[in-house]
Amino acid sequence: MIRKALLLSVIPAAVLFAGACSTGTDSRTTEPKVSRQQLHRTKPLIYLYATGEGIIDKTKASEENAVREVEKILRTEPAFRNLAEIHFVHPFRLNGDNVSAADWLKLARDIQATLDKPEVSGIVITHDSSTLEDTAYFLNLLIKSDKPIILVRTISPLKTVTTESIMNFYNALAAAASPESRDMGVLVSMNDTLYAARDADKNRADKSALFRGGDFGPLGFIINGKPQYYYKTIRRHTARTEFDLSAIRELPQVKTLYLYAEDSPHQILEWIQKGVKGIVVDCSGEGVLKPAIGNALKEAIRKGIVVVLSSRTGSAADIRDEEIRRNAVLDNSLSPQKAKILLMLALTQTGNSRKIQEYFKRY
Repeated sequence: MIRKALLLSVIPAAVLFAGACSTGTDSRTTEPKVSRQQLHRTKPLIYLYATGEGIIDKTKASEENAVREVEKILRTEPAFRNLAEIHFVHPFRLNGDNVSAADWLKLARDIQATLDKPEVSGIVITHDSSTLEDTAYFLNLLIKSDKPIILVRTISPLKTVTTESIMNFYNALAAAASPESRDMGVLVSMNDTLYAARDADKNRADKSALFRGGDFGPLGFIINGKPQYYYKTIRRHTARTEFDLSAIRELPQVKTLYLYAEDSPHQILEWIQKGVKGIVVDCSGEGVLKPAIGNALKEAIRKGIVVVLSSRTGSAADIRDEEIRRNAVLDNSLSPQKAKILLMLALTQTGNSRKIQEYFKRY
């Protein structure tokens, strides 16, 4: 593993931007001139997308000056310079508190255009931790490339930066720069561990050990500064998916219903009236549906709405109503939020629940 002392000795405080300095909506990407030397470069070219809130002390430097300083550090500091040629991209702020499907589509199109360049080896995305795994899974289903895409948590403000956060940032770059990471799908890097985007699960809000791999565990680890993989997901991702980013202008409206002790069918009936295209239900552990909820879901299905039944346990819900079992889509391992992402994309292909059930088996 990368020794903390080594990283602290070569990385100055100013580089601990990792979440970027972006607050605007304009793109500051500057396309590098591709020379003959660049086409025959010995180091991988990694694009670093910084989408979180900035942490530079704005009383000391403007945002523009901070960006220039970061770019300088990436080119000159040995820890980064020896790892890869890093091109800093300052696209737009992706706020984890209210990220939208339109934000995801915009980011995906930008990343796809970057990965289509033959000289680019991979991408690292710094991201607010609130919805990091959701963004990762969305990109995992849409991006058509086998090049590495690594998401890492935005480093916390300068006054609370830790050596763990520095290592997370470096490890993400090391994973993106390694040919071993090709065709692994979109990955989440945290605490020397690499998780598949499909399975990465945020389980803590107050600690650095935020993510885990659910029931399936990590795919590999960063050891001595390089990724070592032990497993590979068999679920379809990236270049092998059938979803077409170029054909999507907006995503179908899908709602999520969280069941609890005093739940009622009113929300479902309201969504039916509004013409939503899909509903994901976060069932109780055993998947027991109250009669009123079950009847409202049957009405939604009769209206042509695709209903996906998930479970807060992360495993298949035990749905006992035979009519619902026959006509709804049963999810067996995705979180409700990832089931919603898959359903939105599946609805761009078909509204047939049986065909969408096959998507849930493949992805």
